[in-house]
Amino acid sequence: MESLKLLATLLPLSMTAGINLYATVAMVGLSEKYQWIEGMPKELQVFDNWALISIALVLYAIEFVVDKFEFFDNAWDVISTFIRPVGAFAIGTAALGSADPAVAIGGSLICGAIALQTHVSKAGTRVALNVISPAETVSNVVISTAEDVFVFSFVWCALTYPIPTGIVASILLGILIAIAPRLFRWTLFFIKSFFAMFASWFNTRSKYDTVPSALMELIGHVDVDASLECKCSGIAGIRGRNGFLVVVGNKLFFLYHRYLMSNKWEISLEEIPKAYMRRRFFINILEIPYNNKKGKRKTAHFALLKTQTTMTEKLTELVNSRIRTTSEGEQALPKADS
Repeated sequence: MESLKLLATLLPLSMTAGINLYATVAMVGLSEKYQWIEGMPKELQVFDNWALISIALVLYAIEFVVDKFEFFDNAWDVISTFIRPVGAFAIGTAALGSADPAVAIGGSLICGAIALQTHVSKAGTRVALNVISPAETVSNVVISTAEDVFVFSFVWCALTYPIPTGIVASILLGILIAIAPRLFRWTLFFIKSFFAMFASWFNTRSKYDTVPSALMELIGHVDVDASLECKCSGIAGIRGRNGFLVVVGNKLFFLYHRYLMSNKWEISLEEIPKAYMRRRFFINILEIPYNNKKGKRKTAHFALLKTQTTMTEKLTELVNSRIRTTSEGEQALPKADS
């Protein structure tokens, strides 16, 4: 029974370590030091160490501040990719140190894998929110604070009610695995945009991107007025997809692959009131207001790299000029006799 309780405790602790390693270690250490929670597994006594607790608290204080600001929170997540899983592995090793070596190593690897999964989910979610949120600082503060509250609460539940919390953690882990591909794509996009931001200091693209032939077949290989590779959000069914934003005449297309199949989303420029380019610290976002199938006003967000800044400006100007031309043309049409 004690072994089951320990394993049930390690599962949620590995998950919280993937979100905030330092808060997890500090919470476990302080709970053991001051005996806040009765019946804690004796294997966790290793965390009853002031040096370990102090280091965790200092690093948590740094992360608490950094995690509240756009770009810095994402950069911190990139660095933490190499820390949080290793930290969870260390937690597993410390807790399972008295077990059979094969069990200890296997259990520690599982702890590290769980932490990596939750870390990627957290990082991908934060990147996606930074793209779709118009008030990045406010959203970062709210989300970061919610993460801290969740970590401390879930650690307390894991130490107090290990088996029920372990069951809940298993369900949450299953959900994260199910949505992992989408969140992983956002994480990869941030890593790409992170390096592109520095590259943009020295050079930006002066030509539109070339659309692959397989995607061009969707629009009949017509002459393209503008095309940029980007990441889409805000359109049902294709959120988080990589693809190409293409302007052809009076049409705007988003061409993308899904399940190895070529697909397209299109809208007439007559249906768009105006295109907006929003500059973020490490990416640019092109916003396209549109009406969905139910007639509700929505906004499509297309995230682009900083190296595409010049061409993003040109595409935005092109779309808006076409919108104005279309609008002026409609106003100039004579009214039908009644």
